[in-house]
Amino acid sequence: MGTEEPHPKSVEAPLGALRAHGLRATPQRVAICAVLAGMEIHPTAYDVYDAVRRERSDISLARCTRRLRR
Repeated sequence: MGTEEPHPKSVEAPLGALRAHGLRATPQRVAICAVLAGMEIHPTAYDVYDAVRRERSDISLARCTRRLRR
């Protein structure tokens, strides 16, 4: 689905933005940022959920969607 291993610095920028807005860098948010950084396409929420779910079985579609909206 056009994903590759993201460069660690490409994940730090969005995580820094989250922290600047008072949000924690939870394991789920880190996983979502890593997936987004590695995608070459504009994914749907389900695309992101599907990719994150392969690495973390503790995330639901609803939680993934909420994290993307914030």
